[in-house]
Amino acid sequence: MDNRPNLNHHSSLTQFQIEVLLIKQAMLIHILSGEDTVSLNNRINQIVEEHTHPQWRTFNYIKLNSTNQDTIADAITEIRTIPFGEGAKVVHINQASIFNNCADEIIQFMEENLKAISTTNGNVLLVTSTKIDCRGKAIKLLSKYGNIEEFPLIPSWNKKEIRNLINHSVSSYKLSLTSNAIDYLVEAIANNTTRLDSELKKLSIYAAGEILNKETIIPLVNNNTSKCIELAHACLTGKVKVALELLSNSMLSNEHPLIIAATLYSCFRTWLIVKAGMIEKLKDEEIVRLANLKNPKRLYFLKAEIQFASVEKLKQSLEFICSIEHELKQGINNLEAQIIKICSI
Repeated sequence: MDNRPNLNHHSSLTQFQIEVLLIKQAMLIHILSGEDTVSLNNRINQIVEEHTHPQWRTFNYIKLNSTNQDTIADAITEIRTIPFGEGAKVVHINQASIFNNCADEIIQFMEENLKAISTTNGNVLLVTSTKIDCRGKAIKLLSKYGNIEEFPLIPSWNKKEIRNLINHSVSSYKLSLTSNAIDYLVEAIANNTTRLDSELKKLSIYAAGEILNKETIIPLVNNNTSKCIELAHACLTGKVKVALELLSNSMLSNEHPLIIAATLYSCFRTWLIVKAGMIEKLKDEEIVRLANLKNPKRLYFLKAEIQFASVEKLKQSLEFICSIEHELKQGINNLEAQIIKICSI
């Protein structure tokens, strides 16, 4: 079977573009990034299962964990060798940071070898990370011969998409949950896909084919999000001691710092939209729409919560929360200091 792309459909492409298309068709490079680690890991498993033979997978799936840039040359050399037995080989670099600030000789090595790699064995180079800097020369070079796929977390304020995700995940576990049980999971788990996967596994074992309602799952699934919401309220009202205590409790409950930051962002974003709407004297229906409130009656309570909060405080708080998220993604956990700053505004 001829697997070459039909170039008749690309008559408007330049010779260079056609050449790149041919290389991408033959040389399989997948660059995966994102904080939705469950979806990212599912995609990794899909690629490995698609390209390697089950009986030879132990030999043909090579995962390289080193942060040494010499790993790049090792991976490319490994890709050029034929796989054991049947199927192809997948070489997985799971520390994409090694491609940051590559020395000129490494870039030159990549340029000389990527195009020259034999494509007859169908081997795959897989590069993954929660965060990949696509501006670097090395990643740009890799993307020339492959594809970048992103797996971002759903924003914590987007309850509709979170609900859709949970519904889809529930069906994949062959679980039956009532509507109010789904609502509870939306609030309790939010966009934490790792925790969602863990909780649904637990519920599927407990359910044993039965339909579960909210009252049944509350004792089984802790609502850590409520603690994060309490933390947001403490920050809003400037209660430093309470805020730090709630932060400590959340961390002790193994709540991921990024989830804490996402919940804070969601709360302050909603408060800012409502406050701005009040100042602009918008109709309640319009504020409800802009703030994406599922229950319009919640607007009354939101207005009361921000009665004494200024727009400037809410805007500055959001800026600090964005700083928290940026720092966490850089591997810096400065949550406590930033929480104190927000409380002090």
